[in-house]
Amino acid sequence: MEDFTVKERSSAKKSWVLSISTFVLLQIIFLTMEFTGWIPNLKDMDGTVFGKIAESKFMEEWFNFYETPYFNMCTFIFGITFLSHGVIGALRDVFSE
Repeated sequence: MEDFTVKERSSAKKSWVLSISTFVLLQIIFLTMEFTGWIPNLKDMDGTVFGKIAESKFMEEWFNFYETPYFNMCTFIFGITFLSHGVIGALRDVFSE
């Protein structure tokens, strides 16, 4: 039998790198939209689930990166999904070697 080696995936193709880079790209887009004033014209979020989350005490006092509550809420949700996947994947790669 021939010995063969398994090629490692490059670091740019690893899923945790894509997750973190997606989060960073979204933050750059949000910052650009916030600074230029190209904020999406959304309907009122009053009374909806997203409105209750955006107007909660935590989001208004502790998690207030942007002036627009919609961007704060999206950053919170994307942070939970993309950053948690990215950090867990990076830790797995670091400690598996």
